[in-house]
Amino acid sequence: MIRTWSYIVFLALVFLTGNQLQAQNFQFWQPGVSGFPQVAEFQDQFTFYFYLRNTTTSNYSGTLKVRSIVNNDPPVDLDSMVVQNFAVGDSILFVLNNYTITQPAYKLGQNGVVIWIVDDDLTPVSEEDSLDVFIVDRPAFRIGVQGMAGFPPVVSAGDEFDFTVHVENAYDGDYEDSLWLDLKIGDLTYTWQSPGPIYLPGRGGYLFEINDFVVENPPFVSGDNVLRARARGTQNTLSIPNHEQIATFLGPVGRPSAAQWKLGLFPHPIQDYFSLALPPQSRLQQLRLYDVQGRLQLMWDAQHRFELPKAFPSGTYLLQAEFQSGPPIFQRIQVIR
Repeated sequence: MIRTWSYIVFLALVFLTGNQLQAQNFQFWQPGVSGFPQVAEFQDQFTFYFYLRNTTTSNYSGTLKVRSIVNNDPPVDLDSMVVQNFAVGDSILFVLNNYTITQPAYKLGQNGVVIWIVDDDLTPVSEEDSLDVFIVDRPAFRIGVQGMAGFPPVVSAGDEFDFTVHVENAYDGDYEDSLWLDLKIGDLTYTWQSPGPIYLPGRGGYLFEINDFVVENPPFVSGDNVLRARARGTQNTLSIPNHEQIATFLGPVGRPSAAQWKLGLFPHPIQDYFSLALPPQSRLQQLRLYDVQGRLQLMWDAQHRFELPKAFPSGTYLLQAEFQSGPPIFQRIQVIR
């Protein structure tokens, strides 16, 4: 009889443990919350969604609620889902329809939104996903997705080149006046102005063409430099701070010789992994991988084999090898998945 009751208590404990959740048990599956706009207007309605993965050690049955905080307002329940036998390692899809941008929760300009999952007891059971949405009610300018096209990811003192910056009007209303482009590097801000008033229709674009830009030291300093670009109009317009990219400055001594730019790389093009054949007497310290916009993607310490993440996208990249002594070596590579 004692053994029977012990077995019943054991089963009850297993059942309760299997359905108890603690914070951080679930994860937003990549890429997290999708469909949430970066720029919106008051009363805009849209659908956003995300996948939630069960990263516990047991199946779960119960109610999961989606909560959010906009700026510093109190938490709001957006939706809920009753799940049955949510298996370990599985993912479920949450779809939230007709979400509306409303006042006073949302304000003009930048707004922070945090979304997470709670259980019936309002205990957080997932990580948070943080989003930014810029609210406009008048012409508002941002840098287009291609960024500063033609700005090299690696530069040296005295380099001279042309580049372009595509500016978008993120509002439905038209704009007719002068337009400015600011590029901040270190403590210095470069500014260019359109040649007089321009007509920029709602959701339309304008192309700044920057000619004969010369790299100087300062404002560039050795290593990675953050380039922050923004577009702005006259009064009663909004500037959306949406663009940053990296340019690596080799220092005032100039570029390495052509021979120093060659790395023995195999296999190439790269699919899942690669190895390096280094110059004689050199000792690798760190390896960095940049995209064509100069944004750091991956970084490795010295090792014999370098592996890419499974979801790493195909494309052209810049590989930077840092050594314990001597200048870095740069080389363009191809990734084909």
